[in-house]
Amino acid sequence: MKPFPPKIIHRFFRWFCHRDLVNSIEGDLLELFAENVRENGARKAKWIFTVEVLKLLRPGIIRAFQFNHNYNQTAMLRHNLILTFRNFNRHKRSFLINLTGLSTGLACAFLIFLWVSDELSVDKFHQKDSQLYQVMRKNNSEGHIEVSRLTPGVLANALVKEMPEVKYAVHIAYPQTMNTLAVKGEAIKAKGIYAGKDLFEIFSFDLIKGGKSVLSDENTIVLSKELALKLFGTMDNIIGQLVTFDKDQQFTISGVVDTSPKSTIQFDFVLSLPVFEKHNPMIKFGWGNHSPDTYVVLKEGANFSQFNHKIGTLLKEKANDEQNALFARQFSTGYLYGNYENGIQSGGKIDYVKLFSIIGIFILLIACINYMNLSTALSSVRAKGVAMRKTLGANRGSLILQYISESVILAFLALAISLFLVLLFLPSFNQLANKHISIHFSTEMMLSFLAITLLTGLLAGIYPALHISRFNPIMIISGKTDTIFRGLSFRKGLVIVQFTLSAIFIVAVLVAYKQFELIQHKNMGYDRDHILVFDLEGKAKEHREIFLSEVTKVPGVLKASSTANIESFFGAHSTTWGVSWPGKVSKATMHYRIVDYGMIELLGMKMKEGRSFSKDFNSDRSKIIFNETAIKTMGLKGNPIGTKITFMGMEFEIVGIVKDFHFESLHGSVKPLFMLLFPDLLNTVMLKVSNNDLSETLNSLAEFNGEFNPGFPFAYQFLDDDFQQLYAGEKTVSILSRYFAGLAILISCLGLFGLATFTTERRTKEIGIRKTLGSSVFGIVRLLLGDFAKMVLAAIFISFPISYLVSSHWLENFAYRIELEWWFFAAAGVAVLFIALSTVSVQAIKAAQVNPSKSLRSE
Repeated sequence: MKPFPPKIIHRFFRWFCHRDLVNSIEGDLLELFAENVRENGARKAKWIFTVEVLKLLRPGIIRAFQFNHNYNQTAMLRHNLILTFRNFNRHKRSFLINLTGLSTGLACAFLIFLWVSDELSVDKFHQKDSQLYQVMRKNNSEGHIEVSRLTPGVLANALVKEMPEVKYAVHIAYPQTMNTLAVKGEAIKAKGIYAGKDLFEIFSFDLIKGGKSVLSDENTIVLSKELALKLFGTMDNIIGQLVTFDKDQQFTISGVVDTSPKSTIQFDFVLSLPVFEKHNPMIKFGWGNHSPDTYVVLKEGANFSQFNHKIGTLLKEKANDEQNALFARQFSTGYLYGNYENGIQSGGKIDYVKLFSIIGIFILLIACINYMNLSTALSSVRAKGVAMRKTLGANRGSLILQYISESVILAFLALAISLFLVLLFLPSFNQLANKHISIHFSTEMMLSFLAITLLTGLLAGIYPALHISRFNPIMIISGKTDTIFRGLSFRKGLVIVQFTLSAIFIVAVLVAYKQFELIQHKNMGYDRDHILVFDLEGKAKEHREIFLSEVTKVPGVLKASSTANIESFFGAHSTTWGVSWPGKVSKATMHYRIVDYGMIELLGMKMKEGRSFSKDFNSDRSKIIFNETAIKTMGLKGNPIGTKITFMGMEFEIVGIVKDFHFESLHGSVKPLFMLLFPDLLNTVMLKVSNNDLSETLNSLAEFNGEFNPGFPFAYQFLDDDFQQLYAGEKTVSILSRYFAGLAILISCLGLFGLATFTTERRTKEIGIRKTLGSSVFGIVRLLLGDFAKMVLAAIFISFPISYLVSSHWLENFAYRIELEWWFFAAAGVAVLFIALSTVSVQAIKAAQVNPSKSLRSE
């Protein structure tokens, strides 16, 4: 046998070894090989030579393989990137559609992520969060349990003294009116709280000035940072300064606090709790009086269940009260889990957190479906390239990696655009959502965004990668393309999923719109239009009757009256169960309202029986007016007018029955209620004004208030604005859902447009032949729209039962709600069908109008 030629030996070395190593030792190896051939013959020399070479070059070979491995990995990555961007460039239209869809979907998902994160973080910033609890009260009235946050005013001290588990306990009382604070004649309206001395030991508010004992003195006040800047313009040297409170009291500033926007406890200033009792002499703290909120911090290692069991019987032991019972809940859970139904926790804002999380997932899913559809549709174009690569030795794993790499790279390109969109629209989003969200590119946030993007890329690319990589190269090269279209049914299914979600979104938006239309226009039993509300202060409070008489002389003012405060009038703040009459005691919780003469007339309420309060009767301070529901609850039959009622140890006579009106939101039915005259507790003015020249009326009122009540700013609000606040959460959800539903439909239509474009392009020859054989433009368009119409119709019918169940569940939150009409679903179906077919028709008509000679030539 002839010796191996040097050329073969040279290639052998270069295959095994690093190029530089071969060049350095090639001559010696050639001599070694020649010597072996002479001694052993060519055949045997080949194997001896191989062993000798491997022994000699073992370290170099190892290094060479390591280098080649790293080199191959780098080369493969570079190769995949080149192929990815080459494919993006080759299929520009599908690339732009996918990039737009994924960018929009990611932007929506990120905005929802920021909103959800903000909601989940409310009240979570307190350092003692795991040990911080709020004490709540259950009232069992005739088998129905109501939960309230109001507790006895002596509870906090008792818990610290008698419960070894309690480290700190504090009361917070919320005044129901605003106060006037003044420094050097500059007066500002502010809303404060009254709290126990350990407030800042329990809650981690940022004390910029002062220590945690800032409330130890009754004569001190703690200002918020915002209020301090308004009053002084600076925070330097303000500790020890005096602040005038409601023109007749002065308090020394002992601290400045920066309140967090993520706290449910918001205030402009803090006064000590004993001051609250002085400002509200009618409220006497005791075991039978439920007024402030109570918060506790348990000691580390304390048994929470045991503590909860102890306080459950505390009211029975202290006040012989078997109708009320206390329990504790972790304070930071109250924001999300604030709803109770018959004493059992039944959700709250957490329901909207779950809802928006699902919406975000669905929007991303729709964007991913676009990518899947367009990628699998393009598989027929890319099939020959896949077959060629498989023929040249590419395995399925490398192909899967290539196509998943494309989707992930596209997702990260979309990430850059989506972050720009988030930054651009975040101020508008905050305004819509009534939030103060800001983006801080922290490690945690960026990792979350990257994780969402990566999962989106993987989800979008996994099916196209598996679908395309399984093509049989022999069948593709031979022209048998049946395997390419095996994913057609799956692709149709994805389109159906997209438009099913779109139809559900449209039904939800319609239902929410009609429900809020009902709320806006439902007869609440009173007239809330053009009613001004503001606080009685200073001279106006001291001479209330004169003020009300004089203010009606202001042009544009039609009627004037007063009440205890607007928050307690329209809300669930003032309740009692201590109503009795001869032979009976009501165990049901009743709401009561303190009103002035003329209030029923000002609000346009209707009397069912009897009369309203009137100055014509000097004895009306001992009279009482019930609503219809209260009379039914009490079981008073016949003519209840003249029945004697005992309340708070005082006797009252029923003089009238007012028709039911909704003093709470429409989430619940009308509750039992009665009204009393207590002039000493009246501190809020309500004015009915004309809607003609409203701005002139407001200017005149401000001028009148300045003359009658100097030093007190004229700060007013409209009753209708307070009414809207009852539905602020639902309104926000409704508005945001409307925008997100529109974006979801837009993303679906983008995908459908791309799919229609590709389909018409692939059927160009068929269209040309049909037109040559006499088909009309209308016939071609109908042919192209047929398949899409079937998919959208299937989506519409699938969406009907799902959207019905979703809407019914949401409407259960309202005691007064709309009926789910058939036309809601029909309108949503027609809208989806119209939008989808309009999107497809653009391409269908364009393709049908092409000259058949050009269509055939293009093939």
